[in-house]
Amino acid sequence: MEFKLIYEGKLKSNADATEKHRIRQVFHEQLKNAWKYPPLNEVTDWVKIPPIATSSFTSVKNVGGHNFATLVCKTMSMYCELDLLILKPDISHGAFGDLDNKLKTIFDALRYPNKVQEIPSSWTPNADQTPLICLLEDDDLITRFNVNVDRLLRNASTDDIVMIITVKVKGVGARVGSLSLIV
Repeated sequence: MEFKLIYEGKLKSNADATEKHRIRQVFHEQLKNAWKYPPLNEVTDWVKIPPIATSSFTSVKNVGGHNFATLVCKTMSMYCELDLLILKPDISHGAFGDLDNKLKTIFDALRYPNKVQEIPSSWTPNADQTPLICLLEDDDLITRFNVNVDRLLRNASTDDIVMIITVKVKGVGARVGSLSLIV
């Protein structure tokens, strides 16, 4: 399965939990919409909070009293590859800055929090964010990534970016419920 996620705005190096969670919520909106279309609409139990789920599998995990669901998870022997296109107003040498830490910010925002310290204490999910849907159970499920930085051809602050992430979901082997999702 292949689809795209988009992030627009500032991208900090070494972002704190609040910033990563803000970006995580941006991706949640898009991932939630992805579950309306094939093939994800065939596995909607994955993102239902037990005991509502009717299948034998749910990807929902509770962290600090908050529910998070993932698409790419170890239980289903899945992994993903990412192609990131980063568009920015200034592409002169070194203008993007600390690329490795900015990528770490994005990768952390794509996964669900592993511990309560990764969730802002002030965050209260609204009904649409229960569960909060994340792409990854863990960022070690990213097996390949490619980054391309190019010029953004619209007026924007020099700190703003548009990032288009092409996600390719793959699997190690077929599992009941995941066959239609893997390429």
